[in-house]
Amino acid sequence: MESLKPQSLNLEKTLPLHLLLEELTSFKEGHAFDRTPFLDRSKGILKCDCAGLITLLLKELQLFPASLPSLPKASDYFDLIETLGAKENIKELKRHDLLCWKKERLPQSGDTGHILVINRKPKKITEEKYSLEILEVNRFSTGIQLREVQIHTLKDGRIWGVAWHPNEKKVKKTKVVAGTLFKRKYCSKCEQVETLCLCPYFPEKKQTSPSIIILRHPDEKKHPLATVPLLQKYFKDLCVIEGEVFKERKGTLIYPHDSNAVEKGLAINQSLAELPLILIDATWKKSKRILFQNPWLSKLPRYEISGLQSNYLIRKQKTPGALNTLETFCACWKELEPNKANEQQELLSAFHTFIEKKVNFIGSQRLKENYLKDLS
Repeated sequence: MESLKPQSLNLEKTLPLHLLLEELTSFKEGHAFDRTPFLDRSKGILKCDCAGLITLLLKELQLFPASLPSLPKASDYFDLIETLGAKENIKELKRHDLLCWKKERLPQSGDTGHILVINRKPKKITEEKYSLEILEVNRFSTGIQLREVQIHTLKDGRIWGVAWHPNEKKVKKTKVVAGTLFKRKYCSKCEQVETLCLCPYFPEKKQTSPSIIILRHPDEKKHPLATVPLLQKYFKDLCVIEGEVFKERKGTLIYPHDSNAVEKGLAINQSLAELPLILIDATWKKSKRILFQNPWLSKLPRYEISGLQSNYLIRKQKTPGALNTLETFCACWKELEPNKANEQQELLSAFHTFIEKKVNFIGSQRLKENYLKDLS
């Protein structure tokens, strides 16, 4: 069994699987269906078939099993997954598992079966039918395709067939196996890689949020380094409004200012500021665009948090003392509810752990170099 062990993972040279998939999925113009996989990330070129995609992913992650041939087919992956202990029950399938089947009679050339990446956990349609979101490459797709298939099971959940298209009546009756070769487990609660899971750092009973509203740019929702999801894990009633143009409302804007019209570093408390406090969650460039698109924000009383040093060295900050959304939220929370110092420190500790885990895991040499440069 020693030959089945993958090569050791060098995180300094690799991206996490979900970021790698996101990057490769964007390669549309440079994609071609080819039996011999080829990838040039600098030029956005991706050439592969279904098995070639898995081969490229495993090699990029430095997890390619030594027991496989250099150019494995779908049938080779099927046999390997079966050898390692395949999942055959729909309830066992998880995000980033591989789903595979092979032909009973293998041709000397051409398709030997099919393999794909599960993008989401199965959704139950009926007692014996499930919808499954997948990422795949086929001869008709332009790049990596995100779509749904239907999985058919027996009463006990064992998979017996696949309907290639959701509206297709024909069900391909074949043995289907699933498993992972990426060797990374995901938390069932937050769906983060287990090494990045922060569930133990948050209370089982969520806190009541202070009077703070977050206006979030849509791009931040899917950003892997966003901090608002950490706040959503902590507060049961956190008010997050997503968009670029927002309905006018009263309150106090917490945002750096460029003029001397407002005194910098003014303490925020309920006697000085009109509630709720309003934060903008976006990159600095996009936050300025939000201010421009929402003139009413500039008419609100504005306070700037100053005198605090950010620990968010993993993303670029406007100035050395600029704070991210979570740090700004905690600074405001401290002013509004000074009696909850323990809870505020608990949330900041979770955030610091988040940064540490991301820096150690994210695998981007550029991010690690920037982080170490900022520390020096």
